Amino acid sequence: MSRCKGTGEFVQLDDTFAAYTRDIIAAICYEDEAPMVEDAGKSAEWHNMTMNLVYQQPVAVHLPFLMKLVRILPDAILKLYPAGGTCARLRSNAIDHIETAKKQNRGMEAALKDVRSSMLRHMLLDKDLPQSEKSTDRLAQELMNVVGAGGSTPGTALTITTYHILSNPRVENKLRQELAGLTVNFPTEVPQLTDLERLPYLQACLKEGLRMGPGAIRRTPRCFPDDDVVYKDYVIPKNTPIGIATYYMHNDPEVFPEPFEFRPERWLADDISLLKRNWVPFSRGARGCAGINLAMSELSLGISTLFRADGPKLRLYETERRDIQPCYDRIIGVPAPDARGLRVTVH
Repeated sequence: MSRCKGTGEFVQLDDTFAAYTRDIIAAICYEDEAPMVEDAGKSAEWHNMTMNLVYQQPVAVHLPFLMKLVRILPDAILKLYPAGGTCARLRSNAIDHIETAKKQNRGMEAALKDVRSSMLRHMLLDKDLPQSEKSTDRLAQELMNVVGAGGSTPGTALTITTYHILSNPRVENKLRQELAGLTVNFPTEVPQLTDLERLPYLQACLKEGLRMGPGAIRRTPRCFPDDDVVYKDYVIPKNTPIGIATYYMHNDPEVFPEPFEFRPERWLADDISLLKRNWVPFSRGARGCAGINLAMSELSLGISTLFRADGPKLRLYETERRDIQPCYDRIIGVPAPDARGLRVTVH
């Protein structure tokens, strides 16, 4: 980004956000994984890979047998199909890390002392985890899911939030003023996450961004297998699929007046109980997103760094709302295929 300052050259910021969140989840899952965020080419490649996969999600949902083929087909065949190529690269990378970790055969004591010890390392050393769950194929499936999800949806939330902040000078100025006290000595002193969580306007901007661009927007139905469900005057028979659509929850005008407007102030009202009830970007309950705290941390650090006291002055470059706003249901909400993404110039 600093390389483009004052040149008029635009930065494809949604690529940067995708690489940023991917680097974080990869560092958690693996050890010695090369970062991508400083390389514009690799950032764009990763973002394109994940979008290829996301656009094919409905196919996997309605033709689930294809996912079984993905697990058994050789990489050379998978790469002939764009989404298959993404799966092949994710799987190959996961297998390489798994086999390396198994060969190293470190003990739990050493792993606990090493701050770089990965989630993979602890899964291999977990005595309560059955050996069948530690096979290379099983671990690869798990790691592909974690890296794929954790390296895409938080980046989308950052893209949408940043666009709306830059589109509204009043919001941007108010946010910069709130961040000024904590970020005045950046990068010598990096704000603590706990301090960022106490900044009401920053957190309001993040909640509003997640409201307008949640991860999954499709209904995620669940079944109660043992008992009927009683809701008010209704009795719902057991094994009936029950689900909510995040899109409608987040755009209910009775709860969120002017739902298609970015209004962080709505989260600063005295009574936000209804807003909290309808705000479900991470779903809820036992099947809620396991990465909610990580995602909120990524958003807090990412937005506070961009809009810090002496941070880069960004301007939108040939970017309209349709370039970032989800309008297609691919389980995850995505913009139109011809969307240009979030492009900015640095001043």
